[in-house]
Amino acid sequence: MNKKTEKNVENLALEEVAYGTQYALDVLLELLIEKGVISEQEFKDKLDQMINESPEADEVNINIPEHKED
Repeated sequence: MNKKTEKNVENLALEEVAYGTQYALDVLLELLIEKGVISEQEFKDKLDQMINESPEADEVNINIPEHKED
């Protein structure tokens, strides 16, 4: 494998890990909301607070999935 191919494989692997982690967190959040452990609004408020307190707040880009009501 040449260097360019190796770099592409490494980037793809990192993206897959990030996607898998995000998916797992989305599932966990959905479960916590469904079980009533935390409300969607409590989560959003805490997330906003943590982002605002972060020194890297300008670099944070988070997409919050909409909670689907059944």
